[in-house]
Amino acid sequence: MTAGPLPGRFVLTSPPQRFPGHSAASTCVSLLDRDIDRLVPIFDSDALPIGILVLILVEALVLIVWQRRNPDSALGKPNTARIVSFLGAGGSLVAAMIFHRRPDPSPEGFAIAMLSAMVIHLWHIAVLLRR
Repeated sequence: MTAGPLPGRFVLTSPPQRFPGHSAASTCVSLLDRDIDRLVPIFDSDALPIGILVLILVEALVLIVWQRRNPDSALGKPNTARIVSFLGAGGSLVAAMIFHRRPDPSPEGFAIAMLSAMVIHLWHIAVLLRR
């Protein structure tokens, strides 16, 4: 089914079932008549969310080291709890995404990751209120 015969219009196509684990495998939107299903393997693997988790850890480490070296910076005095509580909530949400998107989803893992995200977020609010 196509949305319009003119070039540059969105075209809805049904690609072959090459990626059975992907939720959108039966329908793919191509822009400018170019298929974007080449991106589907990125979303089918755990590489993207694990990469995001690694970036969150690297960001936390860099911020902690930077704040320790520059205590008079605009970020204020070094506060490890503020950094860990902020980035920890996001990391927990990414972990929940990993549990949810698996071919055999783990409701327990998803629930624990979401609960930890909520608890860490509440901790972050408490840290901010103490300033």
